[in-house]
Amino acid sequence: MRHAISGSVVLIAMSMLSAAPAEATDIGEGAGALDGLTFDTRMSVAENGATYDSRFSFRDGQFYSVRCNTACDFGWTEYESWEEDGATHFSVVMTCSEAPHTVTWQGRVVGDRVEGSGVWRTERWYWTVVRNAVYDGALVEGDATPGPAPVPPPVPAVDG
Repeated sequence: MRHAISGSVVLIAMSMLSAAPAEATDIGEGAGALDGLTFDTRMSVAENGATYDSRFSFRDGQFYSVRCNTACDFGWTEYESWEEDGATHFSVVMTCSEAPHTVTWQGRVVGDRVEGSGVWRTERWYWTVVRNAVYDGALVEGDATPGPAPVPPPVPAVDG
C-alpha cells in the first residue's frame, strides 16, 4: 500500500508519473518517506512560458508549496509516496479552500534533487482552465519548512 501524504502547490505535476506499477515498494504506515525534506524549485508553465520559484516541504505525511499557498490557500495536503527504481516518488492532489482550484503534483526524489510535473485546474460552470508545468529543484539544508505545522486529523469520539 502506498503511503498517503498531503501538500499545497500552485501548479500541479501530472505528466511524469502515473500510478506506481505493481513492483513498486510500499513505504508503510505513519510518517511519509519524504518528511523533513524541503526543496527550492523552479517550474515552467507549458501554456504561457511563465516560470515560478517555489519551495516544496514535506512534514508529518503532508506536502506544502509556498507558491501555491500564496496564490490560493491550499495549506498542507496529504501526499502518497513509494520507492521505485532507486527513487522516492510522490503524488499529491491539493484543493484550494477559497476557490475552485486544484493542483496535482507528481515527482521523484533522487539524492538531493527533485523533479516532476504538475497540473493547475480551475473549473467554473462557464469555463475550465488547465495549466501544465514541469519543475526541478534542490534540497534545502537545515530547518527550512515554511508555513504553520500541519493540523493533525481529528480524533473520533468514543462512545462509552
